[in-house]
Amino acid sequence: MSAPSVRFYFSFRSPYAWLALERWDSVLGSLPIRRELVPVYPPPDFPNDPAANPQKMKYIVEDLLRLTRAYGLSTAPPVSLDTDWPNAHAAFLAADKASRGDAFALALCRARWCEHKDVGLDDVIFEAAEHVGLRGDEILAGAHDASMRSRVTENIEQAFEQDGIFGVPTFIFDGQMFWGQDRMDFLAEAVRGHVESDSA
Repeated sequence: MSAPSVRFYFSFRSPYAWLALERWDSVLGSLPIRRELVPVYPPPDFPNDPAANPQKMKYIVEDLLRLTRAYGLSTAPPVSLDTDWPNAHAAFLAADKASRGDAFALALCRARWCEHKDVGLDDVIFEAAEHVGLRGDEILAGAHDASMRSRVTENIEQAFEQDGIFGVPTFIFDGQMFWGQDRMDFLAEAVRGHVESDSA
């Protein structure tokens, strides 16, 4: 019997998606599940965009500092709120095709949230790819490939239409949605229940 799958919608734009990636092993790493990372980013007309609300942005910065201290992590403000999101997310798809998507996603998140780098830039993507044992030039070729960039758009459409997500990180497991890195314990509980019922 194959391990059940968790669809994990994430974005390099979100600090909470970064924290979910950092916490995955400690919360869910021991469970027999497959993780399917799906890169998305909000379209320009996305409702309640925190980047458009100064008070919400102020809160997110304060919240991020509290959370990183609690999790034993450190953070540095990103060099810019927005960048070439298709470039970064298509690069992930290229890395995932090369079977290093998980490591690349974490490396690029750390570049944004820990190293004060602009993850939409080619040199930052190249460096993250090389850091996880990939060929930077091949990942950049994927980042600029029209089909890869189209797949990112398709992921966004799937996220909204198929799974009804409204933010990241969002986890879809066994027909259930869990939104936010602070709901990962509930996701783990659901996975354990699923595994126990299958083995009963």
